[in-house]
Amino acid sequence: MPQTQDEFTISISDELTLTPFAGASIVNEILKGLLYQKCQIPFPYSWLEHVVEKRRKRLNESAGEHKKLNFTHESHYRTVSSAYDHLELVMRGILKEFCEENSGEVKEIVVMFGPGPSCPTEVLTIEIPEVAQGHVERNHVGQLNKNLRKVLRNVFLSQRWVDSINSTLPCTNTYIYLKKHLKSGCSGFATDTFQTCPPPQILSNIKHSKFHIDYSPTSGSNCCSELLIFEESDSVKNCKERSVLPASNVNQEHIVWYRSKGLIKGFKDCFVNKVSVCQLW
Repeated sequence: MPQTQDEFTISISDELTLTPFAGASIVNEILKGLLYQKCQIPFPYSWLEHVVEKRRKRLNESAGEHKKLNFTHESHYRTVSSAYDHLELVMRGILKEFCEENSGEVKEIVVMFGPGPSCPTEVLTIEIPEVAQGHVERNHVGQLNKNLRKVLRNVFLSQRWVDSINSTLPCTNTYIYLKKHLKSGCSGFATDTFQTCPPPQILSNIKHSKFHIDYSPTSGSNCCSELLIFEESDSVKNCKERSVLPASNVNQEHIVWYRSKGLIKGFKDCFVNKVSVCQLW
């Protein structure tokens, strides 16, 4: 049976500089939307974050008090909290891998749904272009905030995305793979979030969607190369001049695959008397 594969391009606005931080931000936002649309989390990520942080704040405020615990509430809280923590850990790991300029460049993110990494039921691959290196990230925060929603709207509202992602999945496990081209002299090593692994094997009968981020950095120019950078160190304000130079090209001969150490377990909402338990915490 031929592999079921959908491919389409995610276009980056000309007004957006795809720095490592911007690239990681786009990938993480797509991951959040994907988990929700695939019904691995029962509500959008922003609400997931809200209910978990609200519950943790209440637990901290009532620390030391002896209260009768509701088993259903506590069991569901542990499930929701675990999924939230693992997702946060993965997203922080992705951000770190993008911004580690000295080790190499992230070239692909693979999201794999299924009971185990060797038997996925559906796979999505995000192909990462060459990002704009050597920029001062803080100079592009406003630009990113202004254009990120536009990029995400173009992704989530496109017919190609809807056709590829419209099918829901029963609650299962989500594994994140990451492909890097390491610079010469660097070797693959495990981090708090990712461990080295063989390339993922995707059978021909598995639905596999591929998304290519379309971006071409302006060669030979860097809008941050002549800026003066002012930094704070040890609570004492020191003025330091720094010249930001473009990073050298990555040696693409050494390819290493990583897989997230933990997994994101999908879950459904829990109701008591037709009211979500998350609202009763």
